[in-house]
Amino acid sequence: YLQPAYSRNFLALGLEEVRDVPEVHDEAAMKIIGKVCPVSILYCHKDTWAPLDHMETIARAQKAKRLPKNITLEYNSQVLHKFIVIPDMIPVVVDFVLRSVTSAKAGGMRTIMQRSKL
Repeated sequence: YLQPAYSRNFLALGLEEVRDVPEVHDEAAMKIIGKVCPVSILYCHKDTWAPLDHMETIARAQKAKRLPKNITLEYNSQVLHKFIVIPDMIPVVVDFVLRSVTSAKAGGMRTIMQRSKL
């Protein structure tokens, strides 16, 4: 109640995310990104933003050689989408990020930093 702008921005960001999340993956975009840098995606338990069927769709596209193998997928049943507000989950996600970055560097791939909308 003391910071109405914070509440408004929080809700606006959620609404923007809902508009931005596609029902299906843009394979053409993922293929282009995969040619430039590795991509690591962490899927969480009961995540409505990134449901498991998205992960399965990407895996099938990789198997059919429509997407590059440097798009790595990982599922962790112990992590929820709201991990950032649950202190016990933060180390698990940090570990995923560090492993992803380390493996990308070890593979000699060029990495691109993406700015967060937050």
